[in-house]
Amino acid sequence: MEEPPAGQTRIVYRVKSGDTLGELAERYGVRTSNLRNWNNIRGSRINVGQRLNIYTDNPPADGSGVTHTVKRGDSLTEIGKRYGVSVSDLKRWNGLGSSVIHPGQRLVVSGSSAGGETVSHRVKRGDNLTDIAKKYGVTVSNLKQWNNLSSSVIQVGQTLTIKR
Repeated sequence: MEEPPAGQTRIVYRVKSGDTLGELAERYGVRTSNLRNWNNIRGSRINVGQRLNIYTDNPPADGSGVTHTVKRGDSLTEIGKRYGVSVSDLKRWNGLGSSVIHPGQRLVVSGSSAGGETVSHRVKRGDNLTDIAKKYGVTVSNLKQWNNLSSSVIQVGQTLTIKR
């Protein structure tokens, strides 16, 4: 395993559904090959829930979450979808009074950290607890517990709470 660069911050990141090594490397300003070396990964496969060591000089602004550097064309809606957080949370975490953001601006995306944050998932046609659990990197039993479900039956339009 390669030694981390001197003067960089170590972050332990929990992989979420849709994450890729390339996207994580870009987000933290590191090389994909370094991510592989630091975590003894061959190839490019990572798994939801897996913990990755990341050494960066672009650490989260709040010491625990993730920061996103706004790029041209980004919107709070797109950023929220990318990280699985709401626009209202992004505004609150970053003290924004409006949805106006600018390229180069760094936004705290606290919900991406493994903290006490919760997100809501509105059940869509074809959803089941197993797929929803995989998407958010949680267990079916936790989903049932958090939502007071006695069975695995869910209804289209139902809103489920997911704790991160």
